[in-house]
Amino acid sequence: MFRLVCYDIASPKRLKKVAKICESYGIRIQKSCFQADVTDKERFKNLLGAISIEMDRKKDSLVIYSVCDDCNKLKVEIGPNKIIDPDEVIFL
Repeated sequence: MFRLVCYDIASPKRLKKVAKICESYGIRIQKSCFQADVTDKERFKNLLGAISIEMDRKKDSLVIYSVCDDCNKLKVEIGPNKIIDPDEVIFL
């Protein structure tokens, strides 16, 4: 399972901070969407807390989806932004 983190941040300054937080938890799959490995409850709470601190709740929005492994197998990808499965990466 992974979490799909999607956000819309109004301020460029806050946007940069939220993107940096998300980069430390996962990989970017779209400009404002990240695939994050935060299945551990404590790690998920840390991610949510860090993003919440940076957000303006009147102007910004955040949606986090939980995607199970079976559902992930059903995804459709079109275009060059292929997501690399970390389990398939080999470092030499």
